[in-house]
Amino acid sequence: MIKKIAFFFLLGTSILLNAQQELTSFRIGMKKSNAFIEDVVPIINQSDGTISLFLIDSKNVYGYLLNDQFKLIDSLNLENKNKNYASIIGYCMSKDKDYSLLLTDNFTNKFAIVTFSYSGHQSTLNDLDLDFKNEVYIQSINHNNKIYLFTVTKKSSIINIYSIDNKGLTSKKTLNFNNKKFIDFKNKEVTLYQLLLPNNSILKGKPLIGSSKDRAQIVKINNDIINPIDITSSLSKFYVQNNTAFLTFDENKDFTQLISIDLSSFENNSLQIKKPFFDIEENHKKTNSFLLDNNIFMISSTKDAVTFVVKDIKDNAQIAQFTSLKKDTIDFKNSPIIQVGGYYDKYREFENTQKFLRKIFFGDVGISAYKSDNTYQVFIGGKVDYNAGGAGMVMGTSISSRPSWSGTESYNPTYFAYNLYAGTLSTYVKCLFDTSFNHLDGEIKPNIYDQIKEYKEIQKTTPNAKTIFKYKDFYILGSYFPWPHQVYRLRKFED
Repeated sequence: MIKKIAFFFLLGTSILLNAQQELTSFRIGMKKSNAFIEDVVPIINQSDGTISLFLIDSKNVYGYLLNDQFKLIDSLNLENKNKNYASIIGYCMSKDKDYSLLLTDNFTNKFAIVTFSYSGHQSTLNDLDLDFKNEVYIQSINHNNKIYLFTVTKKSSIINIYSIDNKGLTSKKTLNFNNKKFIDFKNKEVTLYQLLLPNNSILKGKPLIGSSKDRAQIVKINNDIINPIDITSSLSKFYVQNNTAFLTFDENKDFTQLISIDLSSFENNSLQIKKPFFDIEENHKKTNSFLLDNNIFMISSTKDAVTFVVKDIKDNAQIAQFTSLKKDTIDFKNSPIIQVGGYYDKYREFENTQKFLRKIFFGDVGISAYKSDNTYQVFIGGKVDYNAGGAGMVMGTSISSRPSWSGTESYNPTYFAYNLYAGTLSTYVKCLFDTSFNHLDGEIKPNIYDQIKEYKEIQKTTPNAKTIFKYKDFYILGSYFPWPHQVYRLRKFED
């Protein structure tokens, strides 16, 4: 009997390993074999499919160029960079295929552009003259081969947008929202600065940052990937859809507050969208939202019921609503109730709706949506913080779901999402709908994060300098194996 169990275990392991394809591996020329890689940045040229991988340690930046067949075709180094530039918050690429990385220090006080020209076989670092004395960093994005850096002026509702090209040339646009009304969770009128910086104002919770420097508590969402509840339970979110940037705020439990900014004309708008369970007192409910396409998904939960609605943000029209009471089975779910994570990374399933409502009510509630194959996958649930400590720590923090700020979410939200998904405690259900938001029967297959997490557990490796990014219609896991040959490997995972 034991032999049979061992045989089927090995067979299942073999099938899973064979389902993953190694794309390439290549040696990298670190100056020291024991050098610690602080960051890995993948940049994809959408026109020809080439990938430039940048590995950064405390002193150097190493660039590796791969063609669309994942063959290493060039490499370039930048030596002895200023060690104060510890974080990457953006990148862009010129028409001549020069690659530029935007670096900053731990306090977002100083900035520099690192440029790699593979065709010219040279790399440069140029300091940028940006004065943030009266401003606080919000987020940065890469759009139309430029870096857009967003800040908020202190104690105001003024947003500043810096446009930075690959040569480090900057321009500034200031948008004044001082005449717009923003409210906190007590319906008190506040500034955007107060909404964005909970440590300095009225919001509860722990900071996303690991330094004393003021920085906005807002997460960037990439709608091209599955965003776990661990991310979408954040109360402030930043999106880019087509040519528009959106900022959403859910501190108030009756309304989602939304700002939209056209990145070409800088035309902007702000609005408030009414949430479900509007008549329930704020201390008896938890609420949140998620933006996808022109729709906003809004969740409200109490200890007795949960509901989510879908509204069109253009006209505020309600498209669909689904509700479940504690005595009911959640009839619009396509999975068991799932609890995953915690210190020992346990996975549990249960069907008790009352237990589900209790768990998400005493945590941070969230909702997430992902469009695939003309269907919407919707995740509703919540997460709680736990003391990670030791091997359970995620990205060097003591609170798993609030990592020390490293800039990773700015340039690689896929890896940022995976880090949280793989190391937090969340409870959720999966739901499936058609494009008209009619509920569909059927199972939802394991997502890409489940596949990568399972693969890592089987391999029992903890390689340094990991990255995960989407390439065409699949995902790539990059891992560095420093011993004995300093090898970097790319492995394919299909969603």
